[in-house]
Amino acid sequence: MSKLTCALAVAASLVSIVTGVVLLSQEVLAQEVNAAPSAAAAVPDLKAQMAANLSPDQARGAARDALKARLEALTGFSARFKQELTDSAGNVLSEGSGELFLLRPDHFLMHNQSPDDLAFYTKGSDLYYYDAAVNQLSISSLDALGSNPLMLLADVNNVSWDEYEVRRDGEFFTLVPLHAQDVKSLTLSFGPEQDGVAFLTALTIRMDDGNTNFYLFSEQSTAVDPTVFDLELPADVEVDDMR
Repeated sequence: MSKLTCALAVAASLVSIVTGVVLLSQEVLAQEVNAAPSAAAAVPDLKAQMAANLSPDQARGAARDALKARLEALTGFSARFKQELTDSAGNVLSEGSGELFLLRPDHFLMHNQSPDDLAFYTKGSDLYYYDAAVNQLSISSLDALGSNPLMLLADVNNVSWDEYEVRRDGEFFTLVPLHAQDVKSLTLSFGPEQDGVAFLTALTIRMDDGNTNFYLFSEQSTAVDPTVFDLELPADVEVDDMR
């Protein structure tokens, strides 16, 4: 899978999620990975449903409403992240770190600082992907992402929400597509509310090829400086416009 394909599938509209400069220890990362439930384990507890007198469909609807409420509260969001990519056997394929910035309705920037300098950001209805190693800027339309679940994080009113089942286990929310696609499931973990906002603490993206991308967030904030989205690129950057 190319760097651009990975970016479109994994980074794309994390337009509501986070990244980092200060690397967290491997022990902390391992603890969070072990704590994140699998997509199968994220099914709402049936006893809790019965106690609340909710049918499975009602429980899933309630889970979707709760997730949307948390995402809507994140009108502005910035964070640092530690990222780990593993294969189906749990072997670590790569690690990275960076920063993420979100300012609704249409500002998003994800900057991977290690091991490669990569920037993924939005402008209007377009996606921009900059690879510093080759000094190349690739431009595509947001429509190219289709119903990618990451797009749902950016727009709680997106009609593609109907193409996913939302499962909840405490403050873990898992989006599972009703039809097969590259992303098999996406799990978001939220921490305790602060001033009415529950910050995103971790994101797990399970791909159909068996690989898993795990993002651990730190230094979260609702304060975002609009100037961070004014990314300055080299004058001699090579542009690949695929719109």
